[in-house]
Amino acid sequence: MAAKVTRLLLRLLRPLWRIRRLALSTEVLFWWKWLREPRSSKLRAELLDPAQPLAPEIVDVVDRLGGARVRILEVGAGPLTTIGQRHPAREVAIEIVSTDVLAPTYARLLRRRGMTPVVPTVYADAERLTETFALGSFDVVFAGNCVDHMERPILAIEQMLEVVRAGGSVLLVHFIDEGKKQDYAGLHAWNLREENGTLIVANDRERIDVGEHFAGRAEVLARVRGELVIAELRKR
Repeated sequence: MAAKVTRLLLRLLRPLWRIRRLALSTEVLFWWKWLREPRSSKLRAELLDPAQPLAPEIVDVVDRLGGARVRILEVGAGPLTTIGQRHPAREVAIEIVSTDVLAPTYARLLRRRGMTPVVPTVYADAERLTETFALGSFDVVFAGNCVDHMERPILAIEQMLEVVRAGGSVLLVHFIDEGKKQDYAGLHAWNLREENGTLIVANDRERIDVGEHFAGRAEVLARVRGELVIAELRKR
C-alpha cells in the first residue's frame, strides 16, 4: 500500500520535479546524505585512495588506444571521481579532469566533511563542453549515470565527441532504462538501452538511435553487463 501511495505522489509531483533547478537540488541532497552515511564509509575510503585502479571498462579503452599517456575527461562526476586513478597492470601516465555542473556545491560539501578528493571536480556543463575545453583535447571522455539526467542528451554526447581526439573514445556507462524505472521523476528524464549492438536514448516522447545519429562521425558499440548498458563511441 505504501509503495502505491509513493508512486501516486511522485506522479502528482512530476511537473514540479521536471523544474530542473528543483531536480538538481535532489541530486545535492543525495550526495549530502551519502557523504554522511556510515554504511558508505568503505566506498568513500576507496574513492579517496590515489591507488584506486581504473574501472575495467576504461582499462579496455586505454589498452585499445595504447600509448604511455592518456588524458581522460569525466563528465557528471559528482563530488568524487568513481573511475579510479591508475592502470592496474602497466605504467601509464593518467591525467583525469573530473567535471560536474554542481561542482561548486560539491566542493562545499566535501570541505564541511573534511574530505580532500584525489581529483577535484571542476565546473563544466556537459551540454557546453567546448566552452571550457579545446576541441580534441582528450583521449577518452567518460560519463557514468548522468546522460539520462540531461535536458538534451544527444547534444551532450555531441559535445563529448567534440572534445575527444580522432581515434579516441566516448564511453557511456548507465543503468538500463533508468528514466522509466524512476517514473521520470527528478533528473531521470531519459532511458539508455542497447538494441542490436547500438545505443538507444529514449523517453516517453522521443527515441534516438545514437549509431544512426552519429553515423560517419563515430562507430557506436553497445553491450549489456548485468543492469548496465556500456556504450563506446569511437571517433573517426
